[in-house]
Amino acid sequence: MSPYQQLWFTAFIKTQIIEVSIGLLAYVTLSLLSKQFKKNYFFLTCTYMGFVFFTATTLTHPLLWFVLPMYIQHWGLSYTHYVLLGELLVWFSEALWYYIVIDKLQRRFILALLLSLLLNSASYFLDPYLDTIL
Repeated sequence: MSPYQQLWFTAFIKTQIIEVSIGLLAYVTLSLLSKQFKKNYFFLTCTYMGFVFFTATTLTHPLLWFVLPMYIQHWGLSYTHYVLLGELLVWFSEALWYYIVIDKLQRRFILALLLSLLLNSASYFLDPYLDTIL
């Protein structure tokens, strides 16, 4: 494995840890506050939601690390442009994924955007702190 692939793999694992954990925490909190909470299906829905969060990152992370840099380099853009464009693309792509697969968002795209913003912001800002653990 090349050094870049090792960096990607470490970042991928850290992103999964953060986004799945925060996503499940948000889901559990909102479920417990909801009037439609169903204890019988809670474990099943938590498993499904964990899969949804894991899949969102699995779909977007390789694109951010391996596909987008080729275009950024081809267009002659800076690293700052790469980070901004990459985060915006991931934010919107994951929001679209959540909008499609999470029924609890009641088909409101703004809720999917907020969820994606929460998870991607958490990942972006908490990533450096995981370096001390991993």
